[in-house]
Amino acid sequence: MDFLYEGLNAGASIKDVADLIGICSRTLRRWGRDISGQGFSVDRRKGAPREVAHRFTSKERQRVIDSVNDPRFADLTHVQIVAILDVERMYVGSESTIYRIMRLEGLLNHRGRARSSREPRPFATCGKPLKDSLLL
Repeated sequence: MDFLYEGLNAGASIKDVADLIGICSRTLRRWGRDISGQGFSVDRRKGAPREVAHRFTSKERQRVIDSVNDPRFADLTHVQIVAILDVERMYVGSESTIYRIMRLEGLLNHRGRARSSREPRPFATCGKPLKDSLLL
């Protein structure tokens, strides 16, 4: 990208520099934006590490985990927890954020007063073969 800045400092336009290299001026502008750190991240591939500005810090995550593990919320879902905390005027995170943290921490396993799920029973078989006379 040094050639771009050298050309611009010499008085050439971005279009002139792009024509000299043989690429589109829009591509050159996008490259300049990516390198300067403005706009999109440099690596836009799926799964590339990104710095998210609004991601919860470890203290905020721990506050959510402590709130969820409070004994009075032991059998409540994330929706019910948020509703109760809202009545108490205490905000620890949105429903989706609390659900996401609970899922990542393994805290979603059977929350509620209903019985936990059981293994399904195998289908019962009669064991008696059908008679040939019934098939006619």
